[in-house]
Amino acid sequence: MKAVRYDAPRSFTVADIPIPEAGPDEVRIKVSQVGVCGTDLHLHDGGFNAVFPLIPGHEVVGIVDQLGVRVTRFRLGEQVTVNPNIHCGHCDYCLAGRLILCANGRGLGSTHAGFFAEYVAVDHSQVFSVDGLPADTAVFTEPASCAMHGIERLQVRPGSSALVFGAGPTGLLLAQLLAASGAASVTVADVVAFKLATAARLGIDHTVLLNPNDTTSGVAALRAGSPSRDGYDIVVEATGRTTVGQNCVPLARNGGTVLIYGVTHAEDILPIHPFDSSDARSPFWDPSPKQPPSAPPSPRCAPDGSAPKASSLTASPSTTTTKPSTPSPPTPPHTKSSSLPDPKPTTRHLLIASGATQISGQEVSPLASEGLRRRRRGHCGPESPDRRPCGPRSRRPVRRRRMPTDRSAGRCT
Repeated sequence: MKAVRYDAPRSFTVADIPIPEAGPDEVRIKVSQVGVCGTDLHLHDGGFNAVFPLIPGHEVVGIVDQLGVRVTRFRLGEQVTVNPNIHCGHCDYCLAGRLILCANGRGLGSTHAGFFAEYVAVDHSQVFSVDGLPADTAVFTEPASCAMHGIERLQVRPGSSALVFGAGPTGLLLAQLLAASGAASVTVADVVAFKLATAARLGIDHTVLLNPNDTTSGVAALRAGSPSRDGYDIVVEATGRTTVGQNCVPLARNGGTVLIYGVTHAEDILPIHPFDSSDARSPFWDPSPKQPPSAPPSPRCAPDGSAPKASSLTASPSTTTTKPSTPSPPTPPHTKSSSLPDPKPTTRHLLIASGATQISGQEVSPLASEGLRRRRRGHCGPESPDRRPCGPRSRRPVRRRRMPTDRSAGRCT
């Protein structure tokens, strides 16, 4: 049979190789279609942990051609697809149910032979039926499942607004899934006009054509075009370019979430300014310089009862970065009346979804979380006469009641 075989990065041939036989637990598939993913472009250059020699291809649909002696889930002629990610099943992550983080994971089409061939033999546990679907639709099963995983990590709130950078196949899948998951407004931005025309035909609410040589005006136009005129609840980076990714946080509203979905090069770094974009929009931002305190505040609470500022974190392809709130004036002591409104959380999430790793963040109000810690410690700062202490509650003695018994029967009545 014919297969595309790489001997080294950028060096491939269409070779003749033997047709594989299905093992006892395997299914042999006659390949109908294989998608070309952006990941395959990285593999072509030797990236994405490619192991050579290699037959690439990981988005497949085909027909069951041969069954192993122990396989009973499928029938000959059934249309199927394959999950290309193989998990070991015994590492800490697999045992915890976090299969995507498997420490010993293998990839069909990246570290092991994939589907750019006429026939493939795969363990039946990796095979799924797509019988009845058109082949042109079924071939999108793998990229659609990846996009759906990103949507599940986002936890889209009904009525939210979303911006997707990139109108390629994956970007359009993400945009459609965002709309189907409850987003009231979905905007897709790209530098290619015909891709945006496809997005419009698919029912995307808004499309924006960007100028790749003028990112500043593009960011301003996208923010001005958002439903609230101050950014989006969800911003998705689906291009794999850090020059695009660095504009995501400035376009996220306070409390918004950024999903880095596109696959970057291993050496790429995404710069993020911890206080970027929220300064001018936060109602508590005071641009005047702050005087340093005369004495360091208590680690539990400041002398005036306010919570200390949260520290910032650094983003990396396998960690979650939470953008801290903008500096706000110190809160007054806990009294019934206050000249300031209740502090609002201005935290942003950053979900990193690079390759097979996807970690979610958690939105936390720094003031609320510190207040919770103080309550647990029984220390809430200055006391006020109209507030109950927040220390451990006093316990009242428990009075036990004796149950009446029937002495003759020797049991309770």
